[in-house]
Amino acid sequence: MILKELYRHRKYIFENALSDFRYRYAGTALGVFWNIVNPLLETLIYVIIFQQLLGMRAPGKGDSYALFLIAGLFPWLAFSGLINQGGKAYLRNANKLRVINLPPVVFVATEYCASFIQLMIYFGLMLIIYPVFGGILPGLAWLFLPVAGALLLLLGFMITLIIANLQVLFEDVGELVHHFIHLWRWTMPVMYTLDVFPESWQFWMKLNPPYLFIDMVRGIILNNALPPALDWLIMLGWLVVLGLAAAVIHRRLSPEIRDYL
Repeated sequence: MILKELYRHRKYIFENALSDFRYRYAGTALGVFWNIVNPLLETLIYVIIFQQLLGMRAPGKGDSYALFLIAGLFPWLAFSGLINQGGKAYLRNANKLRVINLPPVVFVATEYCASFIQLMIYFGLMLIIYPVFGGILPGLAWLFLPVAGALLLLLGFMITLIIANLQVLFEDVGELVHHFIHLWRWTMPVMYTLDVFPESWQFWMKLNPPYLFIDMVRGIILNNALPPALDWLIMLGWLVVLGLAAAVIHRRLSPEIRDYL
């Protein structure tokens, strides 16, 4: 049902995603360039804190903590941005949902596409940063980056669809998600390595839903390697479980969305 709705309205989704991305920073001096400046500034802040002040180093890549950080931080920013923005999609488009006969999931899909465009820009930056500043040349595995990014954001889409439905019924969900996203970042080795945790914790840390997806991107970029079979099974498991949960919640709550809006 969801796939059918998305396919039927694919043109509307793509056009609105491009429009949303283009005008996200409308009225600012740098405009769309903030999509590049913001992640670079955030990277600089973490480099100063973790590398310069705390002396953190990246495993296997000499002292280049910045290169290790970017490979995990940029995918996380796209993933968390999708959840933050997409979770409000129904409320933000309440006027359209009241007067236009569009399935609500279309607006979450629009955020997915906008986040995918953002992530592709991040990958484009990486194509410049890693060869120039790290001497890391793109390998064949880099061709898989768009697929890896799409899978990461697909996980985010499923989580976002659940949140978007619940937030219409319970407005406090939005505030909880906002704080949870900040906490969630620190439960994964995005800014630091997995070995900072006790060895007995490390396997369980990998069960954090987005961790292996982000680690897949990092592995492709830094090591030109795809994940092992066990990681693929865990990632597939999360996509199936969250996909089923999103489908059930969407089917039950979607008919009531317009009444609550």
